[in-house]
Amino acid sequence: MPLLLLFVFVVFAELAVFVAVGRAIGVAATLALTAAAMLAGVMLVRLLGVDALRRAEASLARGESPVGAVFDAAAVALAGVLLIVPGFLSDGLALMLLIRPLRNFIGAVLWRRLQASPNVRVWRTQQGDTVVEGEYVEIKTDRRLPPRRPPDRPAGTGGG
Repeated sequence: MPLLLLFVFVVFAELAVFVAVGRAIGVAATLALTAAAMLAGVMLVRLLGVDALRRAEASLARGESPVGAVFDAAAVALAGVLLIVPGFLSDGLALMLLIRPLRNFIGAVLWRRLQASPNVRVWRTQQGDTVVEGEYVEIKTDRRLPPRRPPDRPAGTGGG
């Protein structure tokens, strides 16, 4: 429920900013800015996202941990998606994700939180490799859902 409320709040905040910008610079300019941001997002995902994944592959080939490169790729991809989504607040967040020092800071904070988690253990081997050990649950997906059965009716309700 809190996630739904956050989503509703973000949608209304985006609408309010959209209307305020539209009043300030006009509808045509607002729509042009939105279209330009969407186009930039598509280009960003194509160019920088693929480049970040290549850096992750290269670090794997060198025998290094690709965690930083993978986080960079994910942050750039998220920034691209946020640019594609219409709205100026999401565009601002996307631009913040594109600033490398800020992205590095966010990655470091998330890494510390991951290490502090009780379900994850991180250590270094004698060779200097980082090992992340955690618990997981395998979820098997089956495209066929079990047949639905009607809910049980309490006795004496005349259910037929």
